[in-house]
Amino acid sequence: MTDIDIANADRLLTTTRSVRRRLDFERPVPAELIEECLAVALQAPTGGNLQVWRFVVVTDADKRRAIADVYRRAWDVYKESSATMYAFREDDPRAAASPRVMASSQHLADHLEQAPVFLVPCVAGRVDDAPHFRTVTTMACVLPAVWSFMLAARARGLGTCMTTLTLMHEQEVASILERADSGADELDLGAILAVRRSGCRSRQVLSTIRPRSSRMPGRRRADGASSATATVRRCPTRRRRRRSTPCR
Repeated sequence: MTDIDIANADRLLTTTRSVRRRLDFERPVPAELIEECLAVALQAPTGGNLQVWRFVVVTDADKRRAIADVYRRAWDVYKESSATMYAFREDDPRAAASPRVMASSQHLADHLEQAPVFLVPCVAGRVDDAPHFRTVTTMACVLPAVWSFMLAARARGLGTCMTTLTLMHEQEVASILERADSGADELDLGAILAVRRSGCRSRQVLSTIRPRSSRMPGRRRADGASSATATVRRCPTRRRRRRSTPCR
């Protein structure tokens, strides 16, 4: 048996979404809440318990504006290719939702710099020319922590949206964050926005997911920080059960 409230846990897991439209840009996000969410994120599983991650918290308005400009350039490229990437069958529930997703994504691109906090997760090691195994393993070492952060944020009334579009211009973003080490030995995964939110939309239920050979269900084809400076939270290898606060 477990002492975890299953109903509340399931509700948290099934209502955490990428929030783009339903944002309250006027309400600030307290630094204490970001710290709490990071404390939770640091307990996530990671390959070999190495914890080779860092989190850059960006609150400076000029840096957020500069990153948003980079994001919009990447978004313009991405949306041109989205027609073939998201070609669902007419009877697929995602087909009806796709226009809404694109509209909300455009809204986010138009207002990105208004989000009060950007969180940039980073992982040690480059995977530019690495074998597939190492690429997947490297991502698996940090993405669980990213998801844990998003869940912790949702539990505290914060909405988040993870985006990887800034990776199209990773070195430019690293320069904005004044992180000269990024290109040499570290990969910036993208930006997570921590903002206020309300509500969520429904998703497919398990009974609607049926394997269709090796393709995605319903798919036609497979084409396809502090104030002035970013705050870097380092996390050296340690036994996490003995310590539950984020690295400072």
